[in-house]
Amino acid sequence: MPDSASAVRHSWLEVDEVVVDLTADPFGEAPVLVGARTAFHESLISPVVEDAAAVLGSLGAAETERLTRQLAAIEARLSGFTSPAA
Repeated sequence: MPDSASAVRHSWLEVDEVVVDLTADPFGEAPVLVGARTAFHESLISPVVEDAAAVLGSLGAAETERLTRQLAAIEARLSGFTSPAA
C-alpha cells in the first residue's frame, strides 16, 4: 500500500451513481467518462467522499470566481452536444 506522500489523488463527480470524470485520461481511461464506475475507479484505495455543495460553499470569493469562469468555458464547449436521451 503506498504511503500518503506517494499516493495518487484523483477526483471525479458522481450524481445518482453516474460517474462524471474529466481527468481520467492520464490513467489510461477515456479523456471524458460519463457512465458507470470503471475498474479504474473501483481500484482506487481509501476513497474520500465529500459533499460537493459543502466543498463549494467553503470556497473563498476569488476561488469561486475562478471556478465559475472555468465552468462557463466548459458549458460553452458542451453547448453543441445533445444528450443521448434527447
